[in-house]
Amino acid sequence: MKNRLVAVSLLLAAGLFFGGRLKAGPTDEKVTLELLNPMGVIELEPYLALRPRLSDYSAKKIALVHNIKPGVQQLFDILEEMLKQKYPGVTIQRGFNPGIPAQAQEEHFKEIAKGCDAFVYAMGD
Repeated sequence: MKNRLVAVSLLLAAGLFFGGRLKAGPTDEKVTLELLNPMGVIELEPYLALRPRLSDYSAKKIALVHNIKPGVQQLFDILEEMLKQKYPGVTIQRGFNPGIPAQAQEEHFKEIAKGCDAFVYAMGD
């Protein structure tokens, strides 16, 4: 067992000693390098354009919808007051996002928007 350990140690030492002295010689092979752009190319998905703004909000119905974050009630209280001062006859409808999946949210928002002229969505995070 001791002789075997000595033999393995000598082989490893010889390999390290002679292996370090061997050098690769020059080759005649042609090397081709390819330069890549790390920025890549991003294909943009089509998006929906915003609808045109209303020319006047007087006598219009505006939905104020939120995702139930702290402070939104105070924000909407102030916004409602400002809208009513600036646009006579404006009607405010309040609502919230009930925490439903994305596909259902779209239907929920469409249902609210059907009865309104404008739709304001406030979210936190």
